[in-house]
Amino acid sequence: SIDATSLEVQTRISTPAADVCPHFSRDGKRLTYASVAPGKENGDNVDLFAHDMSAAKSGTDVDTRLTSDPGTDDYANPSPDDKTMVFIARRDGNSELYLMDRDGGNQRRLTATPDVAENVPDW
Repeated sequence: SIDATSLEVQTRISTPAADVCPHFSRDGKRLTYASVAPGKENGDNVDLFAHDMSAAKSGTDVDTRLTSDPGTDDYANPSPDDKTMVFIARRDGNSELYLMDRDGGNQRRLTATPDVAENVPDW
């Protein structure tokens, strides 16, 4: 992140894996991202994490893990009211849209399109 006043640059997320698809909550207090699940460094399991922007440390060992399915969960995008997030999941071999509460609970599938790979959800 970059402080708009001082122009100081600070690394917000730091894990041993690739950290991708960052999205800020609408209030700017939280950053969600996708990363390889702890203990799955071969990359076959990607989960979603939430980082509190006021926290000094970051990474999959300290940030809140929002998903834990053995498939790939990616690209969480918060709703306009910050209460839910839409995300992509490849839990059955096909990319589908899912919805979950801000805390990662109440995960539910929105689409069932075996011939279409859902991608880059937005509100």
